[in-house]
Amino acid sequence: MDKNFFIAILLTVLIIIVYTSPQYQKRFGKAFTRAPQVETSQTDSLQTSVPPQQTAVQPRQAPSALNTPTVQAPVQEKTVQDTAFAQINAPDREETTILKNDDITVELSSRAGAVIQATMNKYIGLSKDENVRLVTNGQQFCTGTIRDNDAVIDLSNILFTITDHTDNRVTFIAELTNGKRIIKEYTLDATGYMLHTVTTLDGQWSDPELSFSWLGPLNNTEEPTRQIRIWPFTMFMRDDTTLYNKISYLGQGDRIVKEEGKKTKTIRAYSKEGAQKLEVKKDKPVYDTFKGDLDWFAIRNKYFMTAAIPKDNKRWQAESNGFLVDGSKWFNFTISKPTSAGNTALDIYFGPISFDTLKSYNSNLTEIMELSWRFIRPISIAFLWTIKKMYKVIPNWGIVIIVFSVLIKIVLYPLSKSSLSSMKKMSSLQPQINELKDKFKNNPQKQHLEMMALYKKEGINPLGGCLPMLLQLPVFFALYPVVGRAFELRQAMFIPHWIADLSRPDPFYILPVAMGISMYFQSKDTMKDPNQKPMLYIMPVMMVILFANFSSGLTLYWFMFNILTSLQQKFVKL
Repeated sequence: MDKNFFIAILLTVLIIIVYTSPQYQKRFGKAFTRAPQVETSQTDSLQTSVPPQQTAVQPRQAPSALNTPTVQAPVQEKTVQDTAFAQINAPDREETTILKNDDITVELSSRAGAVIQATMNKYIGLSKDENVRLVTNGQQFCTGTIRDNDAVIDLSNILFTITDHTDNRVTFIAELTNGKRIIKEYTLDATGYMLHTVTTLDGQWSDPELSFSWLGPLNNTEEPTRQIRIWPFTMFMRDDTTLYNKISYLGQGDRIVKEEGKKTKTIRAYSKEGAQKLEVKKDKPVYDTFKGDLDWFAIRNKYFMTAAIPKDNKRWQAESNGFLVDGSKWFNFTISKPTSAGNTALDIYFGPISFDTLKSYNSNLTEIMELSWRFIRPISIAFLWTIKKMYKVIPNWGIVIIVFSVLIKIVLYPLSKSSLSSMKKMSSLQPQINELKDKFKNNPQKQHLEMMALYKKEGINPLGGCLPMLLQLPVFFALYPVVGRAFELRQAMFIPHWIADLSRPDPFYILPVAMGISMYFQSKDTMKDPNQKPMLYIMPVMMVILFANFSSGLTLYWFMFNILTSLQQKFVKL
């Protein structure tokens, strides 16, 4: 690397660091603005307050610890006190009931006939004594409204009567005036994570529209990760436990996205292009409206999700929003459809974001998995399939990663050999190149021509070391989501009393330091240009700090990759 070029890169990085530093932004940047309060009394489509119906029951509140605004049933422009829709023969009190199989326990409330908790029976949550719980305390999934002409019935104000209750089936019935009835039926599969619901309206209705609402984000299921936060490395760091908290959906139709202070974006969404996402990255609320054929609509965190999956995906409308409350991400969504537009029955998934599990339901739920770019996704899926097959033979995910890194090194051997060979040839010419630089230091054009002539004479392609590396990049991009955040590595032990969870950073920082040392020696063996010597020390230190916050599984893979590359450099004849 030319010395001047190296200095230019160094100065550029320095300018970026200074510009993005808190001190510079505080002195010269834009004024900091507080997160806007989300008001509950406005007629925003997703935060409209609903007057109590005749049963005078108040909807649930968000947890006070989050200071979250009251989140109520969305999509109402008008509400009515209409005796034609008043509840009669209502129960005296709210009741709860449980549906259960070996994989999941679902708790439902007679208020709104909604899901108030979904517990994973086989997965440990925030502590060893607690299983994963997906519904945020105090919130409801699959609540909603019924709109019939100008009348709107908020189900959170309805107390249903529980009937027909077994371990995997329950029916909620509410009687209204004039012989109308609302019937919500839930059925849980004998195994697995799928709940089925059908809402039936008996009696004389005009053209009712059913809305199903998920209020609140998915509950936190992971312990917070302890991070080493050193500026400017914090610019490249995000909280991995909340990074994947978002809304995601798959469908084909028109999508409108609005963020406060920005122009509204209208796009055409296609199922074949993958899932749409609604993320909260700043302190401004974002709103999303979708109208068309809906395959599913979901809220997720890093390892778990809940999804509403219409039986009939035609003619649905969905509205969702996301915002920050005291730094925590908050999401709501509602999907709606008139009963005259077709079947309104839903399948509801509560479960892990595991490829095989999601694929078994044949609803394209695997599209929620973020497996790098679209064209790299098949490679990631192939890698995921490979390590899961290996785990059937090697029942330790850490050893699986070690063996897998050896396999990847063997597969990439021709490319890496070509790259190393080219780099060695370039290094052997370094004395002659330095002579040319000194000789023609005042004539860059002549210097370039002489260097090209030298490469041609020695039969060396100057890009010969870079091109094989570039061809390996898709493999590395495909590997990152597999060894970095695969559900299978969640709480997977490698070595007792050291790495008890490969999805979390090394608690003693042994692996990151070992990875940095291996990187130093690997670079030392190939680096011949004295101008690059500072990078020999800077890069390993930077990588140690960055990898100290990455998952142990990813750090283990990268450490093994450095070791194998060093062995290849020492023992393979080029």
